[in-house]
Amino acid sequence: MVRRLLNEGSFQMKKSLRIQFVAGALAMCGVGHAQGLHHHTAAERTAHLEHMHHAMMSHRAHREALHMHRMGMFDERMAMGVERLGSLSAPVYARRGEVLAMGLAPKTLTQLASEGWTLKQRRSFDQLDLSIDVLRAPKGLNLRRGLRRIAQVDRDAVVAPNALFMRSGDVQGPLVFSDRAPSKKAGEIGLIDTGADPEALRLRTNGALVQKCFADKGEVTPQDHGSLVAHIAAQSGAERLVVADVFCGNRDIAAAEAIVAAVDWLVGEGVKVVNISLAGPSNAIVEAAISRATERGHLFVASVGNDGNHRAPRYPAAYTNVVAVTAVDDNFALYRRANTGAAVDVAALGVNVAEDNNARSVSGTSFASPVVAAYLASRSAGSLSPSRARTILAETTIDVGEPGRDPMYGEGVLVVARPERIALADE
Repeated sequence: MVRRLLNEGSFQMKKSLRIQFVAGALAMCGVGHAQGLHHHTAAERTAHLEHMHHAMMSHRAHREALHMHRMGMFDERMAMGVERLGSLSAPVYARRGEVLAMGLAPKTLTQLASEGWTLKQRRSFDQLDLSIDVLRAPKGLNLRRGLRRIAQVDRDAVVAPNALFMRSGDVQGPLVFSDRAPSKKAGEIGLIDTGADPEALRLRTNGALVQKCFADKGEVTPQDHGSLVAHIAAQSGAERLVVADVFCGNRDIAAAEAIVAAVDWLVGEGVKVVNISLAGPSNAIVEAAISRATERGHLFVASVGNDGNHRAPRYPAAYTNVVAVTAVDDNFALYRRANTGAAVDVAALGVNVAEDNNARSVSGTSFASPVVAAYLASRSAGSLSPSRARTILAETTIDVGEPGRDPMYGEGVLVVARPERIALADE
């Protein structure tokens, strides 16, 4: 009955129901102020509850703005092309109206076309033996209902929004890199990140840095985040870096479609260990790409994200076939914004990896992940399975926190030769 009223009723009816819900919830929680409303007239109670309703909605709008800001989507032009799914506590941001699909039957495409859907592109990823249809929903149909509709038409297909991922750490200020040689060698590592600056990295040897752009438009664009991740990987022993730039240009977000293309390219390049210092929602298409790459002998290491404790898991780190890395400081204290949970496999240095004399510093799980990736690459000349990688980490880490594996540090802290702390240049 309530659902029918919400679907068919007017805005005032919806507002009235929300006000009643607020009052009921407060009364159930024993809030004295709400209970005291029973002593007022009906008009006074309604006016007061309306005020509370507006305050609640204002708070929700504020939280939404914060989410958009942290996702790098506060720019009005970018926000126009972004759609939000999921709950406010676990939002999923995606390209507006875009759906990624695997295994759609021809009759399904015909049916969807008759309903106003358009096939934007069909992409084949030969290294993964994967084909994806990029669909655009009809005008006026939101992603939630669109995904549900495709599932109704074709229950065998795998569908997901073209979700957006963000970097697991921010760099505020120009970086000054050192020329110090690493203490050990880790061979080749792949990075799915922003572009990296070869001059800043001092990786001038021919072939030591290979980069390619995977966004819709643009070209490889070095940014501080990817440059710092690449520098930490090199300082941790990586002799060759193969960088898949999934941002391209000065973008703050990367689409699931670009990540899948990056995985396919890195598999084709033969890169056995790949670091992903990005975090976002679970996505069936990204998961399928990583699973197929893992089956082909490639290992993925990813940062757990910086959304804070008691938040929903972030991906791809939370997938069971990905090694999930959190960040600690020199004293093994957990990074205050690091995600926690059962998915965490290991911790490494990722706090204050760059700083200056003006109390500015750079921290994030992004910068711990390449330390672990380089270490695992140094321990294997060939393929390394996720289970074998976790065994190696369990044997070499220092147990911190609760005895044994725990949701804060995973197996413990990986202690290796510390990459030299980077200086932040004066702006």
